[in-house]
Amino acid sequence: MSTSDTKTKSSSGCCGGSGVGGCGVTPSEKEAGACCGKGSCSNGKEEAATTPSSSACGGGCGPKESATSGGCCGGSAKSESGGCCKGGAKDRSGCCGGSEAAEEVFDPNKPLTESMKAKLDGIIRTAEVMIFIKGTPQEPKCKFSKALIRFLMDNNVTKFGYFDILSDSNVREALKMHSNWKTYPQLYIAGRLIGGLDVVKELHSDDAFLNQIPASALGKGLFPRIRTLVDSKPVMLFLQGTPDAPESKEGEAAVKVLKAASIEFGFFNVSSDASIMNGLKQYGHVHTYPQLWLKSDVVSDFASILAGTAKRTLTEVFAPPPPTPAKHQFHLLLPLS
Repeated sequence: MSTSDTKTKSSSGCCGGSGVGGCGVTPSEKEAGACCGKGSCSNGKEEAATTPSSSACGGGCGPKESATSGGCCGGSAKSESGGCCKGGAKDRSGCCGGSEAAEEVFDPNKPLTESMKAKLDGIIRTAEVMIFIKGTPQEPKCKFSKALIRFLMDNNVTKFGYFDILSDSNVREALKMHSNWKTYPQLYIAGRLIGGLDVVKELHSDDAFLNQIPASALGKGLFPRIRTLVDSKPVMLFLQGTPDAPESKEGEAAVKVLKAASIEFGFFNVSSDASIMNGLKQYGHVHTYPQLWLKSDVVSDFASILAGTAKRTLTEVFAPPPPTPAKHQFHLLLPLS
């Protein structure tokens, strides 16, 4: 499942009035247990085609509707039983004809309801490969989520869905009970829980992980190729141009500061390969060039270091980590007999 090439995603998580799980075709489309009514979205970023979101859209009256004295949108009235007339569903504001039904609140002291189970199962099956993370693949909010995304990319898994657990506390807490797994991130394949980051890495060590990945989720080998590049030298500089002929002032400054510090480095001219140029931005979650990679990890504040606005210097970046304090060992001394 992927997002449409012609729709954009607004801050509400909906594209062109479509349902969660990515951009849909019609305003009435419903996915993963919620839909976005007939409202339109604008001023949003285009969602990456390979990573459909499952963020739910908001409730309330449409852009041309207002709540009446009866508490309903678009002039519709509640029935005597308290429901909605004309087949409409109540939204979070209690209006008829709104965008989605009232959200069910998760109670950790009670068993999951059938409706909550159905909602969670619907989100889990948004894509063949589905991850629940903090943040998004473009901007992960914790190191474990970032590491899982990197792991998938390294193994050529490029078509996967995701759910930002920070966007919905009910889903975040209910899924722990539903999956009997208390931590995040979580990875699902074909609706089945695989586990967290440690479990996935363990499975990968004996090829058990790759055997479970459907062919439809695999890419064309771009990210494994990028991994080979960043691993090729302990220090790698990715810039537009070459160290002898950089194509930007930033690239020139990067070469100058590395040479001044007598740091040996390999380089790759991203201008020579558009796929690498675009893919490396996703892989390292840094969207500008030049990029500096140290021991296969991106120096995310390199641009700020060059500009003199970072909290650390280049010398501190390359300084060896402090030694790990030795653990104290206690021995029981027995008196000699």
